[in-house]
Amino acid sequence: MKTWPNDYAYKGDKELFQIISIIFRNNPAFLELMFDPMKPQINFSPEKLIDITQDYSSGHHLLFKIALDFWSSSGHATVAEVIGILDFSNFQNFLIALALRRKIYIREIEFKSYLLGPNIKKD
Repeated sequence: MKTWPNDYAYKGDKELFQIISIIFRNNPAFLELMFDPMKPQINFSPEKLIDITQDYSSGHHLLFKIALDFWSSSGHATVAEVIGILDFSNFQNFLIALALRRKIYIREIEFKSYLLGPNIKKD
């Protein structure tokens, strides 16, 4: 599933779909579970989707909560969960999605190695 037909989706819906596609980059089948293939809506209520994915791994379950937060602020994922549960690849995808949602270019938030070294300047 790449996105919805033009007749059924606004530009903002398609942008959110693309951002959520990044969150699900490592598990593209999750898009099929979450979204209706013909129109910009989720297949289940947020509560039902969270319940359906409850038996998934904690990381995969969290991806759905994050995706719901992007879509409708209904996933209730916490920062502690994101930091503590997501593996490196999914955390990286989350950061990319977050930056794109805020329309921040990744180069603007690249971490410089010197920031982690002994030359950190204190204000």
